Amino acid sequence: MDAPAPHGPSRTQRCGEPDVAVSFFWLTRTETRYAALMAESQVVLDGLVMGESVRWHDGQVWFCDWGAGEVIRVVDGRAEVVTRMTGGPFCIDWLPGGELLVVDRAQARLLSDGVVHADLGDIDRAHPWNDIAVDSRGNVFVNNIGYDFGA
Repeated sequence: MDAPAPHGPSRTQRCGEPDVAVSFFWLTRTETRYAALMAESQVVLDGLVMGESVRWHDGQVWFCDWGAGEVIRVVDGRAEVVTRMTGGPFCIDWLPGGELLVVDRAQARLLSDGVVHADLGDIDRAHPWNDIAVDSRGNVFVNNIGYDFGA
């Protein structure tokens, strides 16, 4: 049976056998019952300092490694560093045209392919900027956590 599209958040949970962890569950409706289909999980990368801001883009997994200061994409099971950042945290998303956006907490700015897209310090430089979401029209939403992350 082909697995349907994922439903709900991605999770890792224990299932049946003590040494088997599963992730990415799917729910299918069979008459009035629901059945969960699960795929075995596997380690794709290790050695990360603090992985965050995981995104799926153009058929690849992308994420930020806050501790190493890197934006990484996974290509054929190996890490490829796309760009490096100083300070953290920083998060990523893409404009509809495919341009990578990075929230640069340390400098309170939003970068598009390394160039300043917006100066967030004009809004608030006292508190760090964090996560980002972009809609299909190119509207960019960033959040400010409202306290000093490192304190």
